[in-house]
Amino acid sequence: MTTRNTLISTVGTSLFYPNLANLPDAAGYETWLAKQPAREREHLTCERVSALAMAYRERDPATIARALVALPPTTRLCGAEINSIADLMAHDYCEPGSTLYFCSSQTGDGQLVAQILGHYYGLRGVAVRIETIPDLQDEDPKRFRTKGLRNLAKTVCRIIRGHGAPWCAINATGGYKAQIAIGVLMGQALSVPVYYKHERFSEIIAFPPMPISLDHQLWMEHSRSRAFIATAPGR
Repeated sequence: MTTRNTLISTVGTSLFYPNLANLPDAAGYETWLAKQPAREREHLTCERVSALAMAYRERDPATIARALVALPPTTRLCGAEINSIADLMAHDYCEPGSTLYFCSSQTGDGQLVAQILGHYYGLRGVAVRIETIPDLQDEDPKRFRTKGLRNLAKTVCRIIRGHGAPWCAINATGGYKAQIAIGVLMGQALSVPVYYKHERFSEIIAFPPMPISLDHQLWMEHSRSRAFIATAPGR
Protein backbone atom coordinates (compact mmCIF):
# COMPACT_ATOMS: atom_id res chain seq x y z
CA MET A 1 0.00 0.00 0.00
CA THR A 2 1.32 3.42 -0.98
CA THR A 3 1.77 5.72 2.00
CA ARG A 4 0.46 9.15 1.03
CA ASN A 5 2.44 12.31 1.80
CA THR A 6 -0.18 14.94 0.89
CA LEU A 7 -3.43 15.16 2.83
CA ILE A 8 -6.31 17.40 1.74
CA SER A 9 -8.81 18.11 4.52
CA THR A 10 -12.14 19.86 4.40
CA VAL A 11 -12.59 22.21 7.35
CA GLY A 12 -15.67 22.78 9.48
CA THR A 13 -16.38 24.55 12.75
CA SER A 14 -16.92 21.67 15.19
CA LEU A 15 -13.86 22.91 17.05
CA PHE A 16 -15.92 25.98 17.98
CA TYR A 17 -19.45 24.60 18.05
CA PRO A 18 -20.02 22.81 20.32
CA ASN A 19 -16.50 22.21 21.65
CA LEU A 20 -14.86 25.50 22.65
CA ALA A 21 -18.10 27.46 22.83
CA ASN A 22 -19.33 25.14 25.61
CA LEU A 23 -16.26 25.28 27.82
CA PRO A 24 -17.22 25.98 31.45
CA ASP A 25 -16.12 28.61 33.89
CA ALA A 26 -14.42 27.48 37.10
CA ALA A 27 -17.74 26.97 38.87
CA GLY A 28 -19.05 24.60 36.23
CA TYR A 29 -15.84 22.69 35.61
CA GLU A 30 -16.61 19.51 37.58
CA THR A 31 -20.06 19.12 35.98
CA TRP A 32 -18.57 19.64 32.51
CA LEU A 33 -15.70 17.21 33.19
CA ALA A 34 -18.10 14.44 34.21
CA LYS A 35 -19.64 14.59 30.72
CA GLN A 36 -16.31 14.05 28.95
CA PRO A 37 -15.03 10.59 27.92
CA ALA A 38 -13.52 8.88 30.95
CA ARG A 39 -10.23 8.15 29.18
CA GLU A 40 -9.72 11.86 28.46
CA ARG A 41 -10.46 13.39 31.86
CA GLU A 42 -6.93 13.18 33.23
CA HIS A 43 -5.76 15.49 30.42
CA LEU A 44 -8.59 18.01 30.83
CA THR A 45 -7.30 19.75 33.93
CA CYS A 46 -9.05 22.86 35.18
CA GLU A 47 -5.97 24.90 34.31
CA ARG A 48 -5.88 23.67 30.71
CA VAL A 49 -9.60 24.08 30.18
CA SER A 50 -9.56 27.60 31.64
CA ALA A 51 -6.63 28.58 29.42
CA LEU A 52 -8.43 27.24 26.35
CA ALA A 53 -11.67 28.99 27.27
CA MET A 54 -9.85 32.31 27.66
CA ALA A 55 -8.02 31.83 24.35
CA TYR A 56 -11.34 31.13 22.62
CA ARG A 57 -12.94 34.26 24.06
CA GLU A 58 -10.02 36.30 22.70
CA ARG A 59 -10.38 34.56 19.30
CA ASP A 60 -6.61 34.48 18.88
CA PRO A 61 -5.67 31.51 16.65
CA ALA A 62 -2.06 31.21 17.84
CA THR A 63 -3.07 31.17 21.52
CA ILE A 64 -5.84 28.61 20.89
CA ALA A 65 -3.38 26.42 18.99
CA ARG A 66 -0.85 26.51 21.82
CA ALA A 67 -3.56 25.49 24.30
CA LEU A 68 -4.68 22.61 22.06
CA VAL A 69 -1.14 21.30 21.61
CA ALA A 70 -1.08 20.58 25.35
CA LEU A 71 -3.80 17.94 24.80
CA PRO A 72 -3.46 14.55 23.06
CA PRO A 73 -4.67 14.99 19.44
CA THR A 74 -7.24 12.24 19.97
CA THR A 75 -9.03 14.31 22.63
CA ARG A 76 -12.58 15.02 21.42
CA LEU A 77 -12.25 18.66 22.47
CA CYS A 78 -9.62 19.17 19.74
CA GLY A 79 -12.27 18.89 17.03
CA ALA A 80 -13.00 16.77 13.98
CA GLU A 81 -9.99 17.79 11.88
CA ILE A 82 -7.31 17.14 14.52
CA ASN A 83 -9.00 13.93 15.71
CA SER A 84 -9.33 12.47 12.23
CA ILE A 85 -5.80 13.40 11.14
CA ALA A 86 -4.39 11.78 14.28
CA ASP A 87 -6.29 8.61 13.41
CA LEU A 88 -5.07 8.71 9.81
CA MET A 89 -1.47 8.94 10.94
CA ALA A 90 -1.93 6.22 13.56
CA HIS A 91 -3.17 3.81 10.87
CA ASP A 92 -0.33 4.74 8.48
CA TYR A 93 -2.78 6.00 5.85
CA CYS A 94 -0.53 9.06 5.57
CA GLU A 95 3.09 9.71 6.45
CA PRO A 96 3.58 11.54 9.79
CA GLY A 97 5.32 14.42 7.98
CA SER A 98 2.71 14.78 5.24
CA THR A 99 1.94 18.20 3.81
CA LEU A 100 -1.50 19.20 5.05
CA TYR A 101 -3.92 21.23 2.92
CA PHE A 102 -6.90 22.70 4.75
CA CYS A 103 -9.80 23.77 2.52
CA SER A 104 -11.96 26.17 4.51
CA SER A 105 -15.10 28.12 3.76
CA GLN A 106 -14.99 31.87 3.25
CA THR A 107 -16.87 32.44 6.52
CA GLY A 108 -15.20 34.14 9.47
CA ASP A 109 -15.41 31.04 11.67
CA GLY A 110 -14.22 28.72 8.90
CA GLN A 111 -11.17 30.85 8.18
CA LEU A 112 -10.37 31.20 11.88
CA VAL A 113 -10.49 27.44 12.42
CA ALA A 114 -8.16 26.99 9.44
CA GLN A 115 -5.74 29.51 10.94
CA ILE A 116 -5.81 27.64 14.25
CA LEU A 117 -5.04 24.39 12.43
CA GLY A 118 -2.19 26.11 10.62
CA HIS A 119 -0.65 27.28 13.90
CA TYR A 120 -1.35 23.94 15.60
CA TYR A 121 0.46 21.84 13.01
CA GLY A 122 3.16 24.47 12.63
CA LEU A 123 3.95 23.95 16.33
CA ARG A 124 4.24 20.25 15.56
CA GLY A 125 6.67 20.91 12.70
CA VAL A 126 4.24 19.92 9.93
CA ALA A 127 4.01 21.75 6.60
CA VAL A 128 0.58 23.37 6.19
CA ARG A 129 -1.18 25.12 3.32
CA ILE A 130 -4.45 26.99 3.88
CA GLU A 131 -6.90 27.17 0.96
CA THR A 132 -9.80 29.57 1.55
CA ILE A 133 -12.44 28.64 -1.01
CA PRO A 134 -14.04 31.69 -2.66
CA ASP A 135 -17.84 31.85 -2.43
CA LEU A 136 -18.04 28.87 -0.08
CA GLN A 137 -20.26 30.62 2.45
CA ASP A 138 -23.71 30.23 4.01
CA GLU A 139 -25.33 33.62 3.39
CA ASP A 140 -26.19 33.15 -0.29
CA PRO A 141 -27.32 29.59 -1.17
CA LYS A 142 -27.19 30.24 -4.91
CA ARG A 143 -23.58 31.49 -4.76
CA PHE A 144 -22.68 28.53 -2.53
CA ARG A 145 -24.12 26.11 -5.08
CA THR A 146 -23.00 27.63 -8.38
CA LYS A 147 -19.62 29.05 -7.34
CA GLY A 148 -18.50 27.85 -3.91
CA LEU A 149 -18.77 24.11 -4.50
CA ARG A 150 -17.27 24.46 -7.97
CA ASN A 151 -14.31 26.39 -6.53
CA LEU A 152 -13.81 23.69 -3.93
CA ALA A 153 -13.78 21.00 -6.62
CA LYS A 154 -11.29 23.01 -8.68
CA THR A 155 -9.03 23.53 -5.65
CA VAL A 156 -8.98 19.84 -4.74
CA CYS A 157 -8.34 18.93 -8.37
CA ARG A 158 -5.48 21.44 -8.61
CA ILE A 159 -3.78 20.10 -5.48
CA ILE A 160 -4.05 16.50 -6.64
CA ARG A 161 -2.79 17.39 -10.09
CA GLY A 162 0.16 19.25 -8.56
CA HIS A 163 1.26 16.46 -6.23
CA GLY A 164 0.09 13.40 -8.16
CA ALA A 165 -2.87 11.18 -7.27
CA PRO A 166 -0.72 8.28 -5.98
CA TRP A 167 0.66 10.54 -3.24
CA CYS A 168 -2.57 12.23 -2.12
CA ALA A 169 -5.39 11.39 0.26
CA ILE A 170 -8.54 13.27 1.20
CA ASN A 171 -9.90 13.65 4.72
CA ALA A 172 -13.58 14.52 4.19
CA THR A 173 -14.53 14.75 7.86
CA GLY A 174 -15.05 18.46 8.50
CA GLY A 175 -17.27 21.08 6.92
CA TYR A 176 -20.69 21.41 5.32
CA LYS A 177 -22.29 18.14 4.19
CA ALA A 178 -22.07 19.37 0.60
CA GLN A 179 -18.40 20.22 1.15
CA ILE A 180 -17.77 16.67 2.35
CA ALA A 181 -19.69 15.30 -0.63
CA ILE A 182 -17.46 17.18 -3.07
CA GLY A 183 -14.37 15.83 -1.35
CA VAL A 184 -15.70 12.29 -1.65
CA LEU A 185 -16.69 12.77 -5.31
CA MET A 186 -13.33 14.22 -6.35
CA GLY A 187 -11.40 11.51 -4.53
CA GLN A 188 -13.45 8.72 -6.10
CA ALA A 189 -13.23 10.26 -9.56
CA LEU A 190 -9.46 10.78 -9.37
CA SER A 191 -8.62 7.45 -7.67
CA VAL A 192 -7.53 9.14 -4.45
CA PRO A 193 -8.49 7.44 -1.16
CA VAL A 194 -11.07 9.32 0.88
CA TYR A 195 -11.38 9.00 4.65
CA TYR A 196 -14.09 10.00 7.09
CA LYS A 197 -14.54 9.84 10.85
CA HIS A 198 -17.84 10.32 12.65
CA GLU A 199 -17.53 11.49 16.25
CA ARG A 200 -18.99 8.16 17.45
CA PHE A 201 -16.70 5.98 15.34
CA SER A 202 -13.89 4.24 17.19
CA GLU A 203 -11.65 4.74 14.15
CA ILE A 204 -11.54 6.45 10.78
CA ILE A 205 -12.95 4.66 7.74
CA ALA A 206 -12.08 4.67 4.04
CA PHE A 207 -14.83 5.05 1.46
CA PRO A 208 -15.03 1.95 -0.75
CA PRO A 209 -13.94 2.47 -4.37
CA MET A 210 -16.76 3.31 -6.77
CA PRO A 211 -16.93 3.07 -10.60
CA ILE A 212 -16.31 6.79 -11.15
CA SER A 213 -13.57 8.41 -13.26
CA LEU A 214 -12.66 11.92 -14.38
CA ASP A 215 -10.25 13.42 -16.90
CA HIS A 216 -9.18 16.18 -14.52
CA GLN A 217 -7.16 18.11 -17.10
CA LEU A 218 -10.13 18.28 -19.46
CA TRP A 219 -12.48 19.16 -16.61
CA MET A 220 -10.19 21.96 -15.36
CA GLU A 221 -10.11 23.42 -18.87
CA HIS A 222 -13.90 23.40 -19.21
CA SER A 223 -15.09 23.70 -15.61
CA ARG A 224 -16.92 26.95 -16.33
CA SER A 225 -19.07 25.39 -19.00
CA ARG A 226 -22.84 25.33 -18.77
CA ALA A 227 -22.67 21.53 -18.73
CA PHE A 228 -20.93 21.56 -15.36
CA ILE A 229 -23.24 24.19 -13.93
CA ALA A 230 -26.26 22.15 -14.99
CA THR A 231 -25.01 19.12 -13.07
CA ALA A 232 -23.69 20.96 -10.03
CA PRO A 233 -24.64 19.40 -6.65
CA GLY A 234 -28.04 20.55 -5.52
CA ARG A 235 -29.17 21.49 -9.03
